[in-house]
Amino acid sequence: MSQKRKIILRATNWVGDAVLNLPAIHQLRKIFPDAEITIATRPWVADIFKYNPDINKIISIDEKKNILDYLKSILKLRRENFDLAVLFPNSFNSAFFAFAIGAKKRIGYNTDKRGVLLTDKIRLTPDILKIHQIEYYMNIIKYLGDVDTERIFNIKITEEEKSHIQNRLKSFNINPETFLIGINPGAYYGSAKRWYPDRFAQVIDNLYNKYDARFILIGSEKDKPITSEIMNYVKIPQPMKEKVVLDWAGKTTLRELIALLSSLRVLITNDSGAMHIAAVLNIPLIAIFGSTDWITTAPYSKNHIIVRKDIHCAPCLLRECPEDHKCMKNIHPEDVIDAFEELIKEHGVLL
Repeated sequence: MSQKRKIILRATNWVGDAVLNLPAIHQLRKIFPDAEITIATRPWVADIFKYNPDINKIISIDEKKNILDYLKSILKLRRENFDLAVLFPNSFNSAFFAFAIGAKKRIGYNTDKRGVLLTDKIRLTPDILKIHQIEYYMNIIKYLGDVDTERIFNIKITEEEKSHIQNRLKSFNINPETFLIGINPGAYYGSAKRWYPDRFAQVIDNLYNKYDARFILIGSEKDKPITSEIMNYVKIPQPMKEKVVLDWAGKTTLRELIALLSSLRVLITNDSGAMHIAAVLNIPLIAIFGSTDWITTAPYSKNHIIVRKDIHCAPCLLRECPEDHKCMKNIHPEDVIDAFEELIKEHGVLL
């Protein structure tokens, strides 16, 4: 009996990008149905791949946190004798990782002066840079075999996870019938991607008065200053404010966040990982775009509206705006409120 093919896949480093890796991983599994597929990923995105039937093993790597542990992981992985390494990141480090673990075939885009470490180099053409990120990663898989038009994400939520988050919400008198709107005001990449706390607050005030909605602010611990600002700007008087608007920034794990997003009626968000998770869960959403590319990183669903303005310097793809942040300053609360009304009328959002 021939030995199973062993494949290691290096995932991208950000939550949103990791979500967009998933259809390519599914196609890789279809090309190699009997292979043992291991995914190497940063610890903070590893839970995106949990319970994914296309993946056999998940390993976390982070050379910046502990170089000794990283080197131990490389030595351990060398003993696995991988037949193939597929690299989604464009970095030199990801190619060095594949080379160091001794993968026989190493495939990825020929970027970052790493070509010498790859056995199979894919040329990064201007046309490839214009396509959606999902197809950008899929283009690597096309090098290995035929792919079809199916785009499957395989983000799994267990019944236990759903029940856990529903019970947490129930303790705040929120049940499945509640018109619950998520507000995601952060964006880990940098401030250029973030709309303003006072404007999110104005949207909350308007939608509360009009629809008697409840709101939940989401994000990591690093987003806590932003969500606290929003709470200060919201004009709903106390003690009602803290019953209407819950600040859960830093209060959910990634797995809990996925379950929470699945419980929302609508998400209002910057371009972020939470946006991509909600999109593939088919949660209706309003995505606010400024510095990032609304074509290549658009939410992958038909149930969304992008709010953006035509600005000469956008998309600049920068972490921080070197000018006056015009791409976000020109987006007013009324623009998001109008998008919300359209979402209700055109996308079947149930009140």
